[in-house]
Amino acid sequence: MTNAQVIREQLSVTDPSSPSPANPAQITRYDDYIIQPTFPNTSVAISVDAFDTTQYDPILQVYQLSPEGTAPLPNQAPIATNDDRALGNQNATIATGAVEFGTFLGAPSTLTADGVSRYLIRVTSYEPLPNNSIFPPTGQLPQDYQLAASVNLGNLNPPTVADGGILGPNDFDDGGGTIDPLTGVARFWDNQAGGHIFTADNFEKNQFANNSQRYINEGFEFLSGGDTTLQRYRNQRGGYFYASNPGEIAFVETLQEWTLDNPATPIQVYATQVPGTSPVYRAFNFNTGGHFYTIDPAQAAAADALPNFVDQGISFYAQPIA
Repeated sequence: MTNAQVIREQLSVTDPSSPSPANPAQITRYDDYIIQPTFPNTSVAISVDAFDTTQYDPILQVYQLSPEGTAPLPNQAPIATNDDRALGNQNATIATGAVEFGTFLGAPSTLTADGVSRYLIRVTSYEPLPNNSIFPPTGQLPQDYQLAASVNLGNLNPPTVADGGILGPNDFDDGGGTIDPLTGVARFWDNQAGGHIFTADNFEKNQFANNSQRYINEGFEFLSGGDTTLQRYRNQRGGYFYASNPGEIAFVETLQEWTLDNPATPIQVYATQVPGTSPVYRAFNFNTGGHFYTIDPAQAAAADALPNFVDQGISFYAQPIA
């Protein structure tokens, strides 16, 4: 059974402060989260993604606590840490095969839980937040990030402590066909296809989460619900296209390279905006021929600012994750 939990948060001026590893004379901010895996010898994968890595370089640190512990001891060292994800980009991952670059943080980039202890996950920044040592300053607060954690067996079982909150409740079940309590539409990056795949099907969520070599879990994007079925199409050369508009559906079905690829549990969305829904934006990638979808206006704006993307406006409407 795979259990994965995702949260979107931000480092802000109200978060605790600590010396910046890049410049101890200045401060940075951090959020703490606590998990308690329930099975011994469980591999725990943790990732943090900053939505703008030009502003700050996120770090993950994990501290082992007692079964009832709520904070590290003074001067306690982390048992796992990562500053730069393998391949050197400015996001962080603690997982089998993770690589630590350049900052000599002094702890492994892997974590195996003992099934008894709690583990405190600290999300912080290598750079000062804000960084006033240069002009103009970078890293102005707040700064958004997404934190994801998963285990290969058992549950993460987060207790309701720690200043940053808890991870969850975004559980991928064991493929038994039960409905996710949030009817969450999960977004995964498909390394093989070179595009994002969205699913509301719990069997697929579990299947993708168990294949981390191909699929990178990016958490829940929105809730499935509405008056229209979102059709998923797979391109024979790789990539995905999603359509709820009858005209777009009719057109894409005339193209031989696209194949309907709907799972057992389809994604439901809204054709028009109703109270409680938000627009889901679409952008076209000239380099890959694929499309990018997001309910987050900041992500949509970031894609639109890239030279290889063109904004295609609102694709459909959906209920955001609360």
